[in-house]
Amino acid sequence: MSEVQQTSFKDCLQRLMSALEASLYEEATTQLSTLHSAEIARLLEAIPPKDRTKLWLDIDAGTQGDILKDLSADVQSQLLGKMDINAIVSATEGMDTDDLADIVPSLPESALHNLLLTLDHRHRNHLKKVLSYPQNSAGGLMNIDTITVRDDVSVRTVIRYLRLLKAMPADTDQVFVVDREFKYLGSIYISMLLTNEADQKIKSLINNNINPIPAATPDNEVASLFEQRNLISAPVVDEENQLIGRITIDDVGIGTTLAACGPLAPSSNSNSTSCPSSNDL
Repeated sequence: MSEVQQTSFKDCLQRLMSALEASLYEEATTQLSTLHSAEIARLLEAIPPKDRTKLWLDIDAGTQGDILKDLSADVQSQLLGKMDINAIVSATEGMDTDDLADIVPSLPESALHNLLLTLDHRHRNHLKKVLSYPQNSAGGLMNIDTITVRDDVSVRTVIRYLRLLKAMPADTDQVFVVDREFKYLGSIYISMLLTNEADQKIKSLINNNINPIPAATPDNEVASLFEQRNLISAPVVDEENQLIGRITIDDVGIGTTLAACGPLAPSSNSNSTSCPSSNDL
């Protein structure tokens, strides 16, 4: 953390503690409302449990969900323990299944049951799949917001499909090619789609050099692969070589100075805009 960031945090914490010591909880809540969820999480972890609980219950459900992802397991468990089932479901509604999997160990069993009922069949199955892998593995890191295509379609078809999506998942620099059984065949960088003839078949453009990451791969090995290969994203496969998700540079926590270049990511070293959906052509 930079000296400026550290100073800013100390100032925020000092102002927050001053408000809490004066029992000005409304003012303290207002202070938190101007901050990013990750900053709020850090401040909550730095204040006494009694004050933490008081502030937490005054934060709106949508923001609570964002904050939960950045809290330590102990603080996460403490705050969830102060919420009723409906409040937990509201706070976690719409949360990515990968983030949801991280907080499942802290959830009361009754809340987990109710939460599973709010998920559609596909996301419920994915959550169970993610939970079947250790948290510190590729399977535990992955998300399901993949864009997949078949190898028998043309570049024109894929580009038209991408345009129909309006926006693509964050850090999408490539689409993954699968067969009808969802077996991983390879990938194609978005830049390749933009620089080749519209009638060219996807099969002839497949990049076989992007090896998929087995779901059981330890997270430290995943991070090393991203650094060594300068990856933005990578496919994750199960033991049968079926594509089950992808890992991005954000998932492994490696910083990047690469600039965002819009929704069609014109090069393999570009990021894209965000969209939570999963897509298959």
